[in-house]
Amino acid sequence: MNLSKVILSIQQLAFLILFLSFAMPNVKGQDFEYSGYQLQAPYVNEFAASPDGKHLLYNTVIHNSVNHRSRFMIQHLEDGSEDTRLGTVSARIHGWMDNENIILATETGFIIQNIYTLEKQVIENPAPVHYEALMITPDLSIFSYMEMDKTSYFFYKDGVLDDTKVVNRGFSIVVFDVNTNSILEIAQSSQEINIYQYSYLKDKRSRLATMPSGENRIIHDVTLLGNEIYYLEDYQSWDENDMHLWNKSLMKLNSYNLETEEKRIVHSFGRGVECVNMEVISKDKYLTISKNHLEINDVVAMRDTEQGSKELSANTFAKVTDKFKGSISAKTMISSIQSLEGDYPSAYVKGSSVAIALSSLDAETKKIIKTKVEKLVISNGNVTVKLKPGVSYIKLTTKTKKGNNVSIKINQGTTLNLKQVNSNQVDAKLKGISIWMAIKYASIGAISIKGQQNTLSVFTSMGVGFWTSHKLGSVTRRVE
Repeated sequence: MNLSKVILSIQQLAFLILFLSFAMPNVKGQDFEYSGYQLQAPYVNEFAASPDGKHLLYNTVIHNSVNHRSRFMIQHLEDGSEDTRLGTVSARIHGWMDNENIILATETGFIIQNIYTLEKQVIENPAPVHYEALMITPDLSIFSYMEMDKTSYFFYKDGVLDDTKVVNRGFSIVVFDVNTNSILEIAQSSQEINIYQYSYLKDKRSRLATMPSGENRIIHDVTLLGNEIYYLEDYQSWDENDMHLWNKSLMKLNSYNLETEEKRIVHSFGRGVECVNMEVISKDKYLTISKNHLEINDVVAMRDTEQGSKELSANTFAKVTDKFKGSISAKTMISSIQSLEGDYPSAYVKGSSVAIALSSLDAETKKIIKTKVEKLVISNGNVTVKLKPGVSYIKLTTKTKKGNNVSIKINQGTTLNLKQVNSNQVDAKLKGISIWMAIKYASIGAISIKGQQNTLSVFTSMGVGFWTSHKLGSVTRRVE
């Protein structure tokens, strides 16, 4: 089965059972529709600060309308003047090209827009869909592709591949630093975190820092500011059956001084609170979007005391996925999972078996799953993705039936809890999943997702403030 024909089902079911959904056939429906969400008010979806920290690019969106476009705004952090409206477009935030030009990623390419003149320039995506864009300019663009044992960089000039550079080292995170015009590379293991700075113009790589790490720690959002490195460190918690315990996880914003080699905790988010977006504005001002997983309806998988976990073979897993073909019935999905758990309590499927069993996947997606996914755990109605050590997320990219690019970012510990069937709808709860395009522009009419709230927080060394969204999408600041 061609994956491009499957993608609409992936959107329709909001990644139900995650990798299981890749085995489903094409279904009818409008691309990028918000019909399944129960959110009535606009809220901040994502943001990015300018390199000099003077401006904040953000968007607001409502997830209950077929109008899937986001409204993009500029908040003037330094002078506090009225927000500048950049326009409404179907896109996500890629970042900043410099202090005056923002970059939006569309389904087919990128938009570069000046925040003062509002002039736009459209750039078609020159790279394959599974490459990750690092730097986008009108003349030169850099893309990366990360594997477990090597990382490749692709340089495009005027839309044509000009050069390729390969480093024989796998990184968990690769980000472009606009201020230094260089690439930051993070290699993480269970013992240490190594951070490199790659000056691509000189093809020179230098080690910035080596910091101690530990088991079940994942690094996110690395920022270089002066002589300090800021990064999010997620202290994860798992039960005996390898189900991720979101209510016990702890995330911290840390800084590491390159001169003194001292590490300090800037802010602790508390148990069960996930930081899904962070920007370091200055040494005493940080912006985050956080999500609280300590909700009253959250269900945490309990250990099966009678039987330990069992590994499913690729053939058995393939038979389970076959039950979904030709049907998107919520009742069929839940009954199949319940039947699976009845025969195989606390079952798990190795990443290599997932890749083998789902023969419809393309070679690139199979490779990612096989090399970066440790196991898919099914227990007590929950389906959890456990990635291999040092892997903070996986990115799956494909095209819709209409030829539009869809990128999916699945974090470590992503969990889907199937709760009940009401008619033909599933009442489900997604935890720890971040989907770049599809979560914002996906048709998920078959699923009702509850508890999706966010708060954009601004905290400084002097106190804490909150950014909240209002009905016209404008963002105001309330300091406490």
